[in-house]
Amino acid sequence: MGTSQVAKNAGVVQHALMPGRWFTIETAAEAYPRVLTPRLLRTLVARREIAFSKAGRRIVFSENDIESYLAGRRQQARNT
Repeated sequence: MGTSQVAKNAGVVQHALMPGRWFTIETAAEAYPRVLTPRLLRTLVARREIAFSKAGRRIVFSENDIESYLAGRRQQARNT
């Protein structure tokens, strides 16, 4: 991985010190189509409604943080 210890694989950021899958705004929107858009992710970041990290100027999300956000928004079905 070189001196920076960072590799990119199809837009998914991987870092030696941060195991797991990490997504940029664009790759997160591609990985979760019809659920997340780049505009929505930027809004969530600005409102601090989703966990994120910064890699330089780039905003990145861990797969666990995205899944936690989506699980927190889940609505239970009504029993009729």
